[in-house]
Amino acid sequence: MSEKIPDMSEKIFLWNSFIAAVCTKEYSVMNEAQKKAVYCFWYDEEVAETGHGGFFADCPDIPADELTAALAEIGSAEIADNFRKALNWGNKDNYAAADRKFGGFDPSLQEKLIEYIEKNADTIF
Repeated sequence: MSEKIPDMSEKIFLWNSFIAAVCTKEYSVMNEAQKKAVYCFWYDEEVAETGHGGFFADCPDIPADELTAALAEIGSAEIADNFRKALNWGNKDNYAAADRKFGGFDPSLQEKLIEYIEKNADTIF
């Protein structure tokens, strides 16, 4: 039994299109699917680069309740729970526990986000 191997150039094109066409919009003009994806994108990018502390400093305009719901829908309940823990008590250890846990998710939030974009391309683009 053989499975179709996804064309990576299509995935890369879709991902780059999402970043260029959707992530650059103002939140006020985005539909709900776009907002969820963009909130998860910025969360993933910031935490991967600068940790939760960097995310909270650089992205104060992303509503925590909407991000939590988006993380649960796009990522997993575990990713959403880790965000809630970072939000509520993560600064007690400079977000170290939440940052470590974030780096260990498999599949990663980015992988889950790519799946979400593929499944919802008609709504997102």
